[in-house]
Amino acid sequence: MKNDFTLNFGKFKGQQFLSTPSWYQSWLPNQSWFKMPVQLDAMQQAQKSISQLSNSLRNWNGYSQRGVAIEGQIFEAEMRIENLLYCDCGNRKNEDEKDCGCGGIWAI
Repeated sequence: MKNDFTLNFGKFKGQQFLSTPSWYQSWLPNQSWFKMPVQLDAMQQAQKSISQLSNSLRNWNGYSQRGVAIEGQIFEAEMRIENLLYCDCGNRKNEDEKDCGCGGIWAI
């Protein structure tokens, strides 16, 4: 699986979705005719969560329990992204696949 896909229609035809302007990345998923790939949608939600949480850590002195909890939430969101991108064997997943194609033989 990739973290991006190539658009085959519209104004940005032939471009990677994540390289399009942010207004387009916000507009396109809200169209009733467009179906966002599940993995990419989950990844965008995790990235948005990281961004919002990072903003709430501004001016954190490194000591409060609230800041530590927010850091933990950021870590969890980053792990969700990694799980979407990489197989358990450490290789990058194939597009629209659950694993990299290694077959899990190494795990026996």
